[in-house]
Amino acid sequence: MSRLLVFLALLMSVGCGGSSSLRGPVGSANSSFPLKTASQDYLLLLAKFPEDHQGEGLDLSFGTFKEQPMTYGLVLTSEALRFRASPTEEGRRRVRKAVRWLLDNSDLDHDGKPGWGYPDAWDAFADGSVNPANHPYTITTAIGLSGLLDALSLPNFWTLAEREEIRAALTGVSLRWCREVWQETASGGYFWYSPVPVDNIFVTNVSATLLGDLSRVLTEQRDALSVSEANLVQDRVRAAARMVVSTAQPRMGNPFWLYHERDPISPNDLVHHIYTLWGMELYRSSGVGEGVPWTTQQAIASVDAFWRDGIVHDFPQDVTYVGSQAPYQDQPAFLSGTGSMLAFYVRWSDVPRTTRCFNYLVSAHGPLPDLHIWPLSFSNDTNFYPRVVVAALWGIALRDFNWAAG
Repeated sequence: MSRLLVFLALLMSVGCGGSSSLRGPVGSANSSFPLKTASQDYLLLLAKFPEDHQGEGLDLSFGTFKEQPMTYGLVLTSEALRFRASPTEEGRRRVRKAVRWLLDNSDLDHDGKPGWGYPDAWDAFADGSVNPANHPYTITTAIGLSGLLDALSLPNFWTLAEREEIRAALTGVSLRWCREVWQETASGGYFWYSPVPVDNIFVTNVSATLLGDLSRVLTEQRDALSVSEANLVQDRVRAAARMVVSTAQPRMGNPFWLYHERDPISPNDLVHHIYTLWGMELYRSSGVGEGVPWTTQQAIASVDAFWRDGIVHDFPQDVTYVGSQAPYQDQPAFLSGTGSMLAFYVRWSDVPRTTRCFNYLVSAHGPLPDLHIWPLSFSNDTNFYPRVVVAALWGIALRDFNWAAG
C-alpha cells in the first residue's frame, strides 16, 4: 500500500466503535433474521475474543499486544444485546467481566479522573504532541460509556450496589467531559478530542458520538444526576448537536462532513461517517434535542453513497476525487467501516440493506471468523486485529439480537 493508505489504515483503526440502542430498526417487522439465538456467524467471531481477555490482542496502530478499552466497550455492547435476547451463563459471565474490567481500569493514567484511552503513547495529529500511555480520548471514552449503558439496561441483572457503582462511573465520565473537555463556539460547542488543551480540536465524529451517548444518559439514567448536573449535560448535548448540524455539507439533502476542522478538504471516511450519524440519530430519538434538519432516510442515503459497483468504499462515491484525493475514488472500505455500516443498516435501515452489507463483509473480508482489515485484493495483511474486527462483531450482534430486544 502507499504511504497515504497506510496512514489511513492507522487513522481509521482508531475509531472502531459506537453506541447502541436496544430498540428495533426501521422496517424490521418482517425481518427474516433469527430473534432469539446467536447465529453461527456470531459465535465463531465471538470466540476470537477470549472470555477472560475480551479486549486483548494485536493492535494495528501500535503493533503491540495489549488490552484495549475500546474493544471491551464494543464486546460489552454486543454481549449485552445477546444476553437480553438469549440469556446464557457464558453471556452473563462475559457481560460481568467486561463491565468489571472497564470499571477497574477507568483511571489507568492515575490522575484521579475517569476515562478510557489507549495503552500506548500516541501523537494523534502528528503535530509533535505525544500523549502518554493510557491517556484517555473522547472516542474511546464514549465507546466505554455506551457499553456500560447497554449493560446497565439489562433487567434484573445487577445488584443495587453494582448498579450504583456503574451509574457512578457513568456520571463521573459524563460530568468530567461536560465540565473540562468542552469548548463553546459561535455555532454551539464541541467536546475536545482528548482532555488536554493541545487536543482542543473539533473532530466531528468524536463530538457526535459522545453527544449521542450523553443523550442516552439523560433519558436512561437521568435520576443519577442532580437537577443542575442534568441541565449542564443537556445544555452541552444541544450545543454540540448544533455544531454538528452547522458543519454538515449536504448533497441532495444527504448529510456529509469533513473529518476535522484543521483539515478543510478531507471528508469523513466510512467509520467516522457512521459514528457521526449514529450520535445524531440517538440525539434525534432521545427527545432531549432541538431537532435534526435531515431525515433518517436522508442519513441512510448518505451511507448508501459509499457503495459503488458492488463494493463498499472508504469515502462517499457521489463525488469525483482529484489531485491528492484521487486514491479515495477506488479505495475499498476498512473493516471497521464495513462492520459499522452493517450496524447502522440494522439499527436504522432495513433487511435488504443489512443482508447486502453482511454478504459483502464476509466475501470481501472473510471468511469468518478470521476477518481481514482490508479485502485481500487490496492488501495481503491477514493478521487479526481485535480493535478493528470488533466492529463486525457489533454489526452481527445487532443483526442477530436487536430485533428481539425492544
